Amino acid sequence: MINAPDTTTLLLPPTPKVGVDMRESVDLLARSLAANGLPVHLANLPETTGFARRLWHLRALVKRHRATAVLSFAEEDHLLSAALPVRSLHRIWVQAHLPGWRSQPEAQRFWRLLPRLAARATLIAPTPDAREHLVRATGLPRENILHLPLPVPLPQPLPAITAESLRARAPLILFPGPLERASQPGLLLKALRQLDDPNIRLALPAEGAQLKPIRHMLEKLALAERILWLESALDWSDRLYEARLLCWPARIAPLPNVAVQALAAGLPVVGTQVAGLNAALENHPEAGSLVPITDAEALARALSRWLADPGDPAPRQRLVWRWSADSLLPRWRALLTARQ
Repeated sequence: MINAPDTTTLLLPPTPKVGVDMRESVDLLARSLAANGLPVHLANLPETTGFARRLWHLRALVKRHRATAVLSFAEEDHLLSAALPVRSLHRIWVQAHLPGWRSQPEAQRFWRLLPRLAARATLIAPTPDAREHLVRATGLPRENILHLPLPVPLPQPLPAITAESLRARAPLILFPGPLERASQPGLLLKALRQLDDPNIRLALPAEGAQLKPIRHMLEKLALAERILWLESALDWSDRLYEARLLCWPARIAPLPNVAVQALAAGLPVVGTQVAGLNAALENHPEAGSLVPITDAEALARALSRWLADPGDPAPRQRLVWRWSADSLLPRWRALLTARQ
């Protein structure tokens, strides 16, 4: 079970600032490994203390649980595991985020030191784009960096959605949010303005740093009447079975979770050509369309196409199996047991 007294693998779960998607995937991975007989311990380190104090906590946990591996998911935690003096410890770093996406000193320090630190750990890239960035950042051969996705929480069983029922829905576009620069809600509003049908509506969360500018933009573009406001950025998933498609025009999307969950609900995905969305759709034309990051016209054309005919949900639902815990668990278990 998770947090059993005699465990062999410490998981350093990412803090909320790293992202909800990452935390959900790590929690699912921990539960799946534990249910499959591999003891793990979720090592929640104090966030408010300095590096030295967190390192002391981690070192005590390694000793207490006789850990043989430490699995981490964020740059600051990779630095902690690299600093542990236990030579026999297997350090595994899952690196989804690309260089420069955050301004935290720890992240900048990690990428600066990565070429020298790479030999201390097994590097995991959860998407092909992340793997290419790690190859360039470390100078390591591609085969030295494992491509191993993180599992995505999915409903079991998948809902039964037909092409007819999807086509019969109101033309509602679902935006997962929150309203931040990185998710580019303004680009989506520019695309929506080009769709003449007043019945097309957009579900937006009333949450995020860009809420005030987006409200102003809605008034300027005369789109306020076409918005369905959600109370929270977490409420988008409650609308999966009302919307006709999901649109995520993100500038930064390191993980595919949002897109995979939409595909599991049978929705086509319209978005931008970024790491997480590239991995989720992976050149499957039935899954949706990806456009250049700043191209509002291309985004409008893609939205118009999929709103007119959202297609058959069945092929999209078949795609998500490769992101499930059942599919990925054998590979994660093999990785974590190989060095014990």
